[in-house]
Amino acid sequence: MHLNTAIDSTRHLLMFEQRIACRYPLSKPLASKQIACSINEALGGGEEDNTNITMNISAIQREEDKVKRSLKEAAKKGDKGVCTILAKEVIRARKAINKIHTSKAHLNSIMLQMKNQSATLRVAGALQKSTEVMQAMQNLVRVPEVAAAMRELSKEMMRVTLSILSQLTWKN
Repeated sequence: MHLNTAIDSTRHLLMFEQRIACRYPLSKPLASKQIACSINEALGGGEEDNTNITMNISAIQREEDKVKRSLKEAAKKGDKGVCTILAKEVIRARKAINKIHTSKAHLNSIMLQMKNQSATLRVAGALQKSTEVMQAMQNLVRVPEVAAAMRELSKEMMRVTLSILSQLTWKN
């Protein structure tokens, strides 16, 4: 029973890795939006795999407890051969649990890295859009031309002010 559960957990991890490999073939580049969507789709299944792995760990631990009880009963009866076999089974179960925990940690690490990459892609996309907007604004508003226009406007306003002042002084 322990080996089957460990194999199931390993199978879940391999299925997750295959889904990622299918989503991200190395031969064709994808747009950042497509990659972000693919990452989110892949991560959705990862949570389910994580739950299955946790359930498999619990199943192995329940079986280990049963084997421990059987081991204690065999020890009380003094059956050394059965005790050896059951003790080896307990050790195998613990090793399987450790391997599954390691696989689960790797799975979580992969999921976090993918979430990080997705967030980075979203930030890069936003920066690219803001750069495009700033370039468009720069094309619309050319600083030297605006500065020259402002100088001309300032000169014109000074002339108007001087003419108004001169008219007021001549009238008095």
